[in-house]
Amino acid sequence: MVASLLRALGLRGRLARLLDDYPRYIQPYPGAGKALTDAKATLNFEHFMAQRPERLRIVGELLAKFGLDVGSAMTGDPKPFLKRLAAWMHKEWPAVRDPEQADFMTWFNGPHGGRADLSLIVDMAILHGEIMIAHVPDAGWAVNLGSNHRGVTHWRRITLNGRRIGIADLESMFHQVYQRSGGQHRWDQSSIADSLIRLLYVAEVFSEMEDAAQPVDVAEDSIQYAYGFAFHGVKLKIAALEAEAVESGQDRRLKAANEAGLDYRIERLPGERDYIFVGLPLADLEADETVPAFDDPETLARRAEIDARLRAAGFPQKSGLHVEWVLRW
Repeated sequence: MVASLLRALGLRGRLARLLDDYPRYIQPYPGAGKALTDAKATLNFEHFMAQRPERLRIVGELLAKFGLDVGSAMTGDPKPFLKRLAAWMHKEWPAVRDPEQADFMTWFNGPHGGRADLSLIVDMAILHGEIMIAHVPDAGWAVNLGSNHRGVTHWRRITLNGRRIGIADLESMFHQVYQRSGGQHRWDQSSIADSLIRLLYVAEVFSEMEDAAQPVDVAEDSIQYAYGFAFHGVKLKIAALEAEAVESGQDRRLKAANEAGLDYRIERLPGERDYIFVGLPLADLEADETVPAFDDPETLARRAEIDARLRAAGFPQKSGLHVEWVLRW
């Protein structure tokens, strides 16, 4: 709506003007995984890998016009760059947001290679992925084939995969930022920054566990909690936005979670915040079940069950405590 109004008034932002000449990214076989074959998805991946250096150059030149140095994120601590990138997106993206393309299913299923704004989403995903590859051991691009991915949104899509980060559909993540750049549920700058930096936090937690020589299965379980969407189902992430000392099971939140019969785990994410992850006990879930969609009735039912258990156990809700659902991208 914002972009449409600005166009009607002839008041287009700087990014919108620059996108007029922005090179488009054309995927050989567009559409959701269900519309493709494994062979077509593989060709999409090969095309993506071949185009990746050029797309990285293109988006780097665009961001440089706004004073954002991509190289600094590749060689140094990427968090300051990602926070500046979030501020830029919060300021500039509302002016290029198209309400129709902001709808997830319209974007997810449709061919959109001729659009500059959606090409920018692809390029931002490439940039973010390359930053992760520069800083996260074993992270790399992949295309998700096979029946074990069927029914999940990343099926036959290009994602960033790795033992420390799981499966990250970065293009979908940036579309979510695009979607929330306007409208009733517009994200603030800190929400965008949290989305961009979350993968780094998860990887750092995983690395700290490895350094402490914790068993691999414990680390993998913790990563599942950190994403909120685990192989075993939905987890509820409860994040203390203001740093708190969480030291023992005497903490009222942990006591309430324990009384509610819920699994919980504490993680100290480096530098900024503490997390408590709460979810249904694994015994309550089928170990081999397919991860449902976020708005799937089963997902919503699980969320309601967790919320009800926490309320019944007197789980404290206080200022500075944020309850957030996170999809496994």
